[in-house]
Amino acid sequence: MIIIFLFLYNLLFLAILPFLFLSLIFKGFKNIEYLKRWNERLGFVKRLPPKRRVWIHALSLGEVNAATPLIRRLQSSYPDYDILVTTTTPTGSAQVQKNFGGSIEHFYLPYDFAPLVDIFLINTKPTIGIIIETEIWPNLINLSYKHAIKLFLVNGRLSEKSLKRYLIVKPIFLNLLNRFAILFVRDNSDAFRFKQLGVNEEKIEVAGNIKFDMKIDERIYEKSAKLKDTLSGKFVWVCGSTHAGEEEIILKIFSKLKDEFKNLFLIIAPRDPLRSREISKLADKYKLKSIHRTKWEPNSNQQFDLLIVDTLGELLLFYSLGHLSFIGGSLVPKGGHNPLEPISLGVPTIAGKFVYNFSELYEVLQKEEIVQLVNNSDELYSVVKSIISNPDKRGLMSENGINYMKKNKGAIDTIIKKLKG
Repeated sequence: MIIIFLFLYNLLFLAILPFLFLSLIFKGFKNIEYLKRWNERLGFVKRLPPKRRVWIHALSLGEVNAATPLIRRLQSSYPDYDILVTTTTPTGSAQVQKNFGGSIEHFYLPYDFAPLVDIFLINTKPTIGIIIETEIWPNLINLSYKHAIKLFLVNGRLSEKSLKRYLIVKPIFLNLLNRFAILFVRDNSDAFRFKQLGVNEEKIEVAGNIKFDMKIDERIYEKSAKLKDTLSGKFVWVCGSTHAGEEEIILKIFSKLKDEFKNLFLIIAPRDPLRSREISKLADKYKLKSIHRTKWEPNSNQQFDLLIVDTLGELLLFYSLGHLSFIGGSLVPKGGHNPLEPISLGVPTIAGKFVYNFSELYEVLQKEEIVQLVNNSDELYSVVKSIISNPDKRGLMSENGINYMKKNKGAIDTIIKKLKG
């Protein structure tokens, strides 16, 4: 069955391949990086020397940030191995280059068409392959197995919704998943669902979430200290990874609260920095003076009500300035984003009700009084006002969050031990 499936899958992929490149052209109108390095998307990367090599695939910016502590540990634990990191998006690529420079090899992952994947694997010759989160690409998994690459899934997660889909074609996905040496899953719920799918129990290891092992770069603290001087005396509300439809709600609430809390200051970091001009216009609508990150000169006499982050890779820095954070993609049905960055910094955190991408995590965080969830804009207004007014509540949320992060560290230790085993 798997042979027939792969044959049909490759025929379909061949048919849609021109449209994938057409989509790159359209994306290139917004971000020119999508028009570059097409050879890598076809598998034509430079041929790497025949050496033992650990390859890590991290889809985009979020996965790269999650994988960064693991990659650093691999560099120290496997000094005789070269490290190769692949991503799919320009934002992920830029973050890899920012974090590691020339200390690793980096390419885009080719499209999942068998001849392209085969060319990529022949040119890179990985010994060990690590896929971050549940990126199930049939040709990538099948051909890695055929090339005798020892393949691992890290931070594996399987939602109830995904499980129902996979069960429809269970024999195919079971065949692919059993080609991994080990599936390192986040928690017992994920392990249970992989078992329901029929994955061999011996291949499943509950390692925990590598995002709990994040280490804050000292440079973040140094930059943060300087920027805090500029914002001295202000209560900073940071809204990260926001989506269209959320900024207007936030600006309306901010405008209302600013009448009562004169020192309130807002930072908005949209998920897509290219939307920063659109957010500026919304700020004008509410008679709020805004400035873009790229135009901000700290310690100058610039006067403004809110800062709009129109750069990539600085969200952690801006969370570090916050007294309160809001996680975007949750007031609108986008599924929410990872809340662990502000929590690791001890910043009290709020999110909307649409957090289905991280439902189990948010459920625990709400129960532990680390994150407060709101159903609508009225509740967001009330909760923000309550937290600003209540320093004891902020202190409790902050302390609970830091303790929770400490308690759940250790996933990377487990993974490194098993990889060496």
